[in-house]
Amino acid sequence: MRLDKRAVALGIAAVAVAVLLGALAGAVAGVLAALAGLVPAVLWQVASGRQAGTGAAAGLLAAAARDMAPPSGEVVSLAGYLRPEAAVVSFWPRAELDWLRGWLASGRRADVALVTGQAGAGKTRLALRLADEAGQQLGWRCYWVPAGGEEQVMRPTMQSRKPVLVVCDYAETRPGLAGLLARVMGAADGPVVRVLLLARSAEEWWQQLIAESDAKNGDILAAVRPLTLGPLAGPAGQEQVFRQALAAFAARLGTDVPQKRLPAATGAVALVVHAAALLAVLDSRSPASDTEPREGAGPDPYPGRHAADGAEEVIGRLLWHEARYWEHSQVRYGRSEEHTSEL
Repeated sequence: MRLDKRAVALGIAAVAVAVLLGALAGAVAGVLAALAGLVPAVLWQVASGRQAGTGAAAGLLAAAARDMAPPSGEVVSLAGYLRPEAAVVSFWPRAELDWLRGWLASGRRADVALVTGQAGAGKTRLALRLADEAGQQLGWRCYWVPAGGEEQVMRPTMQSRKPVLVVCDYAETRPGLAGLLARVMGAADGPVVRVLLLARSAEEWWQQLIAESDAKNGDILAAVRPLTLGPLAGPAGQEQVFRQALAAFAARLGTDVPQKRLPAATGAVALVVHAAALLAVLDSRSPASDTEPREGAGPDPYPGRHAADGAEEVIGRLLWHEARYWEHSQVRYGRSEEHTSEL
């Protein structure tokens, strides 16, 4: 903390004069009085500077908490029910979360982890769950780095007095990642920091990141074992995942749980299993007239209300429901069907 030089000089001068006069007169009280005059002046400068610094740091941390908060869970369309941040379906327990909990609790000051998996495997949902536990149960600060925000997250991270979890989704698309990791991993001191990277794979971009890092950080990254997400459950457990999602979507949409089973060819990706459940709920609640062709969304590309035969058909039918949803929304808010069909 930098003090005002003039205040300190005046205080020291007052002490010097008082000490000299007090020594000549044998008056200890005079010396003490001079000291009493110096202390308030110096302490006032210290307190003022400290308050200004604390206020600036608090503002920085508040801005980071606002600008780099996890994605919001607002649902504005049928497809929005499948967004990981919407969390319509309860989190399904998986062993990878246990591993990440241990990673957070390790004794290292700074560390990095990489979670990979195909689209819809559950990377973002897993990271959201970890961030929620770290923030709510452990008191960590959690920053979800926006695209191009690698430089932006550095200051609040390094100035935090609490442990920090930094999440970088789509890590393979971030040119500023090497700089972020160099700053976090290379700091001699500072808060406990964990950087969680989410990516489709650990292929060329990962090797390039290692090559761009200095020798120390390159060795650290080379030793990282990517955590690759597989199915939420084994073949026998996929039906349970599907039924959990059926109940969740039915409750959210205010309808009965349909008596459906997971189509055999749907696949094991969490997003597609959940999409099949949402589709089954939507098909069960749609009135018969809703299958009639209309210009806006077009006819059902998979008519007959049969169970979807695979991931492609599940997604195709959901897109049709999504188009129908927006068509009805346009009409509801006063836009004509003729105009809607032109969109």
